[in-house]
Amino acid sequence: SWRIASHPAARAVVMKSSLLPDDVAALIPAAAANDPATVPLWTALRKCYPDDSAAQAALSRNSNLLMPWSNSPTVIQRNWAVLHANLGKEDALDVITKDPGVLACDPERLAIASAEEIKGVASFAAALASARRALALAAAADPNVCGSPSWAS
Repeated sequence: SWRIASHPAARAVVMKSSLLPDDVAALIPAAAANDPATVPLWTALRKCYPDDSAAQAALSRNSNLLMPWSNSPTVIQRNWAVLHANLGKEDALDVITKDPGVLACDPERLAIASAEEIKGVASFAAALASARRALALAAAADPNVCGSPSWAS
């Protein structure tokens, strides 16, 4: 059931328990998790992946997929249909696993891209995400990793 939060600073915040599974809601901002328009987005996203775990992994890489103010279930469905038709189910799944953001693209533009372009961009996005994670780990281990080079002082 819906209710208005009772804390004065949060009176305008509408909350509902169980809009999304807790592990999905934890991956996105509260504003999106509490928006009823997010449920159809999750349903559409979930249908693209073989199981909840794979869909949640994609969402952890790109939470914008469930932002109702910037994506829609129709866009997700149309992009999945384009990928499936142009690449086949196995390659389409590989692409959305490497680059889940492709499901938020303009479907008309995606439809005119070649299979090689789509696969190449997905591989690049996956490599970039991997490098970003490695840099974050290195910076966490040694704050000077991303600091000024020694020759600059």
